[in-house]
Amino acid sequence: MTFAAWNSAIEAIYAAAAAPTLWPDTLSQVAQLLDADGGILLYRNDNGSMSVIVSPNLVEMAKDYADNWQHLDVRAERGFEDLSTGQRDVVTDRRYFSDEEVATLPIFQEFLLPHGYLWAIGASVSPTPSASVMLTFLRAKHKPAYDDADEVQMLALSRHVERALSLSVRLLDAEAERLGLSEALD
Repeated sequence: MTFAAWNSAIEAIYAAAAAPTLWPDTLSQVAQLLDADGGILLYRNDNGSMSVIVSPNLVEMAKDYADNWQHLDVRAERGFEDLSTGQRDVVTDRRYFSDEEVATLPIFQEFLLPHGYLWAIGASVSPTPSASVMLTFLRAKHKPAYDDADEVQMLALSRHVERALSLSVRLLDAEAERLGLSEALD
């Protein structure tokens, strides 16, 4: 990773704050910094379902996830649980799953591996206390698991994404307030 690549990714993160349609490409750009093959913003809805924004290369996988796997994702459950308690800032598969679990759990064997992925790293990027949002990056099955250095880098990146999401919320609130005031004055 070069300093220029880091700066470019951080600029893209903050550009996406003002223009949320940029998030899919931004996730791809940030993924490259972690030698990842795609990125996901995973939002847990109040009803327990998951909503996602994904890198363009993960769109088909996201559809499969929404249709068949979101309620069976033990990876997301363990990650959200740990992140919500503040026990960890960054979560990885290698910390949560034994080799036996990776070799037998359906989320790995029937979902991730057939799509070409195996390893994930995630961090909470919830812009408000009432939101549950996780930033996750996936690595192809032929690459190594994320290590301690990757976790340090992920933590730094996640802080920027969290700030950008917070800015997005503020911008949306300001726009809603402006529209409400405009309607009241008309």
